[in-house]
Amino acid sequence: ISPAEPWRAINAERLTADTSKKSPFDSTVAKGYVTSSSGVTIYRGAAYPEPYYGNAFVGEVAGNLVMRYQLNEDGVTFQGQRVHQDSEFLASTDNWFRPVNFINAPDGMLHVLDMYRETIEHPWSMPDDLKAQVDLTSGRDRGRIYRLVPNRYRDGFVKPPIPRLGSATTKSLIAELSNPNSWWRETAHRLLFERQDMSENTALKSILREHEMPRTRVHALWTLQGLQSLSDNDLAVTIQDPNARVREQAIRLAESRLAQSPALLQLVVEAAADDDKRVRFQVAFTLGEVDEERATEALATIAVRDADDPLMRTAIMSSASRSDAAMLKLLLLDRPFTESKHGLETISQLAVMVGSSGDLSRADELLLAVSNQTQPVQVAMVRSLATGLRRANQDLAALTDNKNFASGPLITSTLNDAATNAVDASATIEQRQQAIALLSFGRYPDVELTLQGLLSIQHPPMLQAAAASALVGTARPEISALLLERFPRLTPSVQAEVIGQLLQRTVWIPDVLDAVSEHTVPAKLIAPNLRAAYMKSASPAIRQRATLLFANDLPSSRTEVLDKYQVTLTLTGNQQRGAEIFRKNCQSCHRFNNSGFEVGPNLATIQNRTAGQLLVNILDPSREVSPDFLEYIVLSIDGRVVSGMIASENANSITLRQAEGVETNIQRSDIDAIQSNGKSLMPEGIEAMITPQEMADLITYLLSLGAN
Repeated sequence: ISPAEPWRAINAERLTADTSKKSPFDSTVAKGYVTSSSGVTIYRGAAYPEPYYGNAFVGEVAGNLVMRYQLNEDGVTFQGQRVHQDSEFLASTDNWFRPVNFINAPDGMLHVLDMYRETIEHPWSMPDDLKAQVDLTSGRDRGRIYRLVPNRYRDGFVKPPIPRLGSATTKSLIAELSNPNSWWRETAHRLLFERQDMSENTALKSILREHEMPRTRVHALWTLQGLQSLSDNDLAVTIQDPNARVREQAIRLAESRLAQSPALLQLVVEAAADDDKRVRFQVAFTLGEVDEERATEALATIAVRDADDPLMRTAIMSSASRSDAAMLKLLLLDRPFTESKHGLETISQLAVMVGSSGDLSRADELLLAVSNQTQPVQVAMVRSLATGLRRANQDLAALTDNKNFASGPLITSTLNDAATNAVDASATIEQRQQAIALLSFGRYPDVELTLQGLLSIQHPPMLQAAAASALVGTARPEISALLLERFPRLTPSVQAEVIGQLLQRTVWIPDVLDAVSEHTVPAKLIAPNLRAAYMKSASPAIRQRATLLFANDLPSSRTEVLDKYQVTLTLTGNQQRGAEIFRKNCQSCHRFNNSGFEVGPNLATIQNRTAGQLLVNILDPSREVSPDFLEYIVLSIDGRVVSGMIASENANSITLRQAEGVETNIQRSDIDAIQSNGKSLMPEGIEAMITPQEMADLITYLLSLGAN
């Protein structure tokens, strides 16, 4: 409700008009967007009505307001939802109001820290001429603290007494652990830890067992831990507490004792069947501290129940490193599970882990364990174990060639079936693609004719691309020459796939650059971001060659392109044609109107943008790019190069997402180097594929549906 600051309004007008300046979208609009969220605080007091408890409060200093979010459980985590859809929890007409932080105060209310400045913007983000007209220090002597008082105090507020917990007795501090206001109970908890007075431990243990408030029992639990007075019996009681949040905390604290306490381990194992998902989530992490058969059985129990949740599966895998083979054998006994989508994904992940150890005996044993399983399970096991073995510089031939291993016939049969299915015209495209992918793990002399035969115009482009990928997967030195020799006889879509595959291995990049130099491969097939990366390569040979090839062939200045395409804004667009242009050029990375893949940003936000802003977004995608959508290039230890945006990461791996939602998971131990080029995953140069009229059609399509 506050007016836009004059300097901000002038700056927004300038940025919208001047396409040569790179700036985020929220700078090109003077107001109405979150630009400076700060001070995220969860309300944990008792002065507000019950629905406010647990809400998240967020300050927006540039907008002079405070937002309120309801947190709803979503599996093992939470989703925030605005409580006020058409208004804010607190808004000021005063441009100087800058709510930068909050605190749960002793009075049970939120206190707001108002920095109260005329200008909150960082000086570097302000144009020099506008900066010269404002006093950047104005208000430095005027900071304020507000108490947010609920309606029932409208007739007057009586200031509460100042807390004096520092002089309180230990007994009094323990009593405060049940205070409904978080400031009191957490301050008391801290002071109890600092004092290390164990004279009232009996009272704490009584609270742990008997207090009616679960929150207070949790405070007692952690206070005893801080006083080094938490016994195994205390943990045994709380692991069986009727409240799930207490059980969750107790299981976490039991981690370090499981190896020495069979009784506690048994209770944690039994908690694998807990009705509460967050408890099971904690159990999945905690069981990674021990290497015992019953712990493995408990992890398998959780996997069968919760494998459909990616976060649960991450927790399970993080604890399965010492028992991956044993757990896999247990899961294979549950055929309904292994034949389900999430079950197949789970056993595949475990099989990759087993293979990555390079232990051929374990791989052989697991392959024998699936000899009576369905073909999809057998294929998944062969493929996943082979993937892991390749990471350990092993291959399936090490099993088929050694008479001491009994899995050779199964491997041979699976690969023979794959060779048959790969060329079976009656099979679906997807089935044939899966078969072709499996062939990359076979002996090259056994699969080369099949894979090379699929690289012909008689086969659908998807199968040709799969064959190229499989050939590259064999990592044979001659593959680069083979694919580049066939390159002129391939269709454009397959050519692009071949180049993309070859460039994933650093050893073949010089071969591709040679082909570009010889005009066998069009330079345009080397994406602009890769050209720039090669011109900055750590390899002098690649850097010099790329500079000679591409230095004069970089994309046109974005300013020049934008100037050329300004005519788009004067043309009449056609929504139907725009939908087709979106399908051809955009849907591999964007989902809109129930079509496409969710790789780039959600296009639902475009309803607030103008045609001019969309034109800038499309032609200059890196001008306004969130860190979440930056492109990263990963070089693996085995010489592969993978690029994409980071979709997720954990302690052990990162996942890169590419066009059409394709995701590649890379173990951190397999990464040689990772670097962002500071550019959007969306490449520049779309003007080479879309005319100004087609751009008008595309923008018309996006805006018409966005408005609706």
